[in-house]
This record gives sequence, structure tokens and C-alpha cells, in this order.
Amino acid sequence: MNEEQYHIIELYLSAKLNDAEKLQFEAALKSDAELADSLSMYKMLNRDMPLLMKGKENDEALRKTLFGSSQKYFYKSQPKIPSLRKGVKVWFAAAASVIIILSTLLLNQQKKISEEVLYAQFMDTSDISLVTRDTASQEDLSNATAFYNSHDYASVIPLLEKVLQSDFANLKYKMTLSRCYIETGNYDKAEYFLKQVGSSESAYKYEAIWLQALSLLKQKRRADCIALLQTIPAKADSYSIAHKLIKKLR
Repeated sequence: MNEEQYHIIELYLSAKLNDAEKLQFEAALKSDAELADSLSMYKMLNRDMPLLMKGKENDEALRKTLFGSSQKYFYKSQPKIPSLRKGVKVWFAAAASVIIILSTLLLNQQKKISEEVLYAQFMDTSDISLVTRDTASQEDLSNATAFYNSHDYASVIPLLEKVLQSDFANLKYKMTLSRCYIETGNYDKAEYFLKQVGSSESAYKYEAIWLQALSLLKQKRRADCIALLQTIPAKADSYSIAHKLIKKLR
């Protein structure tokens, strides 16, 4: 089946068939319930496709995928249909198959959520407090807290890097700094601290593994993200949410 044939149904819907072709099509439509269902489905998909596809390039890419997929399943041995006048029922049987394939492609596209959307859904954006009674770093921690809670992660980094110079063992600071590194795309530095915390036996151990998995997600490394999430044990607080994310990624 070629693209010229595929456009016949579009010509009908856009009123571009001549009178004879239109009458022939409509006669077939009245006598063929399957054809009528296929036309209704096509209208629905044609209406909803702009909401699912972004721009002409993606639409054309889907068409190419559609034709490639459809040829695998039908019409390999059938002769070319030169026009609507000949073999109209064969063509519309093929068209119905095209619509089914198109439906599957669009539904799969909807089900596969992007890494960016999943990251936004699963990353905790709650406010924090870094302020302590340590007078030496009180101002830096207060400013870092304000920047973090306003999502100005780049401004947090130099403040926490400075604080960690005198309090390198503080795991909360390392976790917060790692989050800021992830948000600013400095994944190597984030991993450096998260691996330290994740290999410890502290209360932050599995939280660090969870955050490292989200870093992999943000980098679109789905397989690595899933593999790391699977290392989180059932006893961890993040176990349930980790498996929710795994289901979304598969």
C-alpha cells in the first residue's frame, strides 16, 4: 500500500473526490459496516492527532512508521490499486488495518511518558531548612536555604561547597548539594557524593540511591535507572515509590 492510496480517504473527508468517486465511496459505506466503523475511527484519529503530535515533522515521521508497519502485516502480495474506482473494498479493508496500527502507535506514544515528565513527577520539591546553630556558617546556610526553596539551585552550590569544607561529614549537606548538581546538569559531582552516602549505613543510604536513580532518569538513561531502583530493598522508605517509577519506565 502506497501513500497515494492512503490519501484517498483524506480526499473524501476534505471533499476533493469527484462526484462519481464520492457516490461510489458512499455506496460502499452504506453496505459495509466495517468500512463505516473504519471511517469513524479515522475521523476520530484525524481530529485527535494534532493533540498527540507536535509539528509537521513528527506527523510525517509517524506516517513513515505507519506505512512501514502496515506493509509488514498486509498487502504484500496484492496488486497496486490504481484508483478508488477499482478494488475499493480491498483498499478500505487495508485502510481499516492501517487505522488499527495507527491507533496502536498513538496509544503507545501516550503511554510512554518522557523522562523529563517522570523526573518532574517523582523528584521531591518540598522546602527544606539547612540552618543550624553553628554561628560560623549560619548566614551561608540561611542563604542556601532561601535559594534552594526558590529553586535557584545554581546559587546554592557555592554556599554549600564552602560549608562542606569545614563540615565534610555532614550527609544532609551532601544530599542537598547533590540535588543542586543534578538540577544544574553536573551529574558527575552529584554521583561522587551520592555514591559516598549510598555506600554508608546511614539513614540517608537509600535516599541517596533513589536520588542517584533520578539523576540517571534526568540523563535519559532508563535502563541504568531501572537497574539501580531494583537495588532498593523492601525495608527502605523509598521502596514503594521506586517500584512505581519502574512501572512507569517499562
